[in-house]
Amino acid sequence: MRTGPAWGCMLAVSPAGLREGFSGALAWWELLRPGVRDASSRIATRRKTTSRFGPMAITIDGKPVECSREESILDVARRNGFDIPSLCYDPAVRAWGACRLCLVEVEGLEQPVAACLTPADDGLHVHTQSPRLSAIRRTILELLLSDHDGNCDSCELSGSCRLEALARQHQARPERFVGRRHAHPDAIEVSPLITRHPNRCILCALCVRACAELEGAAALRMAGRGLDTHIEIANGEKPPACRSCGRCVSLCPAGAVRDKTEGSLAALKSAQKVISVCPHCGVGCRVELQVAQGKIVKVMPADGSGDLCVMGRYGCDFVHSPARLTMPLTRLESLGTGSYLRPVSWEEALGIAAERLKHVKARHGPEAIAVLCSCRSTNEANYLLQKFARAVLGTNNIDSGAGMRETPELAGDDLAVGTGIM
Repeated sequence: MRTGPAWGCMLAVSPAGLREGFSGALAWWELLRPGVRDASSRIATRRKTTSRFGPMAITIDGKPVECSREESILDVARRNGFDIPSLCYDPAVRAWGACRLCLVEVEGLEQPVAACLTPADDGLHVHTQSPRLSAIRRTILELLLSDHDGNCDSCELSGSCRLEALARQHQARPERFVGRRHAHPDAIEVSPLITRHPNRCILCALCVRACAELEGAAALRMAGRGLDTHIEIANGEKPPACRSCGRCVSLCPAGAVRDKTEGSLAALKSAQKVISVCPHCGVGCRVELQVAQGKIVKVMPADGSGDLCVMGRYGCDFVHSPARLTMPLTRLESLGTGSYLRPVSWEEALGIAAERLKHVKARHGPEAIAVLCSCRSTNEANYLLQKFARAVLGTNNIDSGAGMRETPELAGDDLAVGTGIM
């Protein structure tokens, strides 16, 4: 059986804590019996020996719902609006079954099964709520909280933390189990932009799986066994392989992985969420901006919009930079002091640009003019710019300022409007 966070917490419980929570701990101990470990595999074996094509149906809490062979019980339940709690599951990565909060009862099986690991099979009768399941889930949450930094008021995720929300929903008591706690460091730097807080980690391994399966970096790994199980940087003291993609930050349910660029705690708690579009390239990723007092304090991918690149997530500091241009400027020559820039209106700036382009074209020919377009503009804007360069100015000297980071975007532009935009 895979070592999960509740294993480590339970073995660290003091005798007094065990006596107080004997009934709940006994419910958890039932999960360690062979029947629980084998229940999901028995359903999977039955599926292999049953030849069925087309839609299937299962019954969840008395309601028949359709399902497919590729779905788990948890997938089917959530798609149909049934509330099954979990902390280690995300549809973007493979199921892990570490938190055991998604346990459900299946008629015909003695022990509960993990809904995230159990395939949906035709004819199953599933129960997601019962006094027995409530007791098990409450005990699991209390075991997790017994080795978790409970100072929620100082956590940046407070108010949107899944662990905090589930603990309140199931009325879990952090003080129920009192025993030896792990002496974790307060913070570990994973990259210049991301920090891990081991004292908040519940060993759901979402960060490890996201880094390996989604990003392919494998910068984090599970290490140790039993009470010593922990997450560490994969290559030890060497420079970490973390690319600062931020996927682990988005998926962590307990605030153990955080952005170093986040605003203050007070700003995060008072921030308003605004849906916008990332300005860094023409892909147009939807972003969720958290804005406090007119300033962006955090950037996250919008729901259902995939993930952001490093620039999209962490490159928003230019918005409030004092060096940012806010109006057109024209360069004037001054005797003895060189040139300087003077603010002008858009009409005056366009007039000056038109006159100087005409002068260069008349004196040196159109090939003396070069046009540089921005990879941060839309495809339509860049297409119009290259048409202006070729049809109006008469030059084929047009390029973009894209670096290697924008290679996928440039390939998309090529497919969309042709090589002329490059």
